Amino acid sequence: MSNKRYILICSQRGVFLGCDSHYAYFSRYNPLEAWRAASFSSAEAALEFCKETLTQMPGCTFSVGEVETKDKYVSVVDMIRAGYADAVGDMFMHLPTGRPGVH
Repeated sequence: MSNKRYILICSQRGVFLGCDSHYAYFSRYNPLEAWRAASFSSAEAALEFCKETLTQMPGCTFSVGEVETKDKYVSVVDMIRAGYADAVGDMFMHLPTGRPGVH
């Protein structure tokens, strides 16, 4: 069953992937080689998180994107289907292949 989830997109850094206590990760600078991104249950929740957590990011303008997905962590495939191909960076390069070590 698909439902709507919401992602944060930074004008400079791409899709917000998630964060730890020291760093926020984005699709255009993806040291984790992530192919999924954190998402929110509503656009309002995404903007509230942005206001509370991502306040000290000069040069970033954030927008919210709506994505149809089955999961809490949104796949790069779902983001591309929703029209956010320009924001995902190289996330598609990190999709699991099913054959470790063979690309």
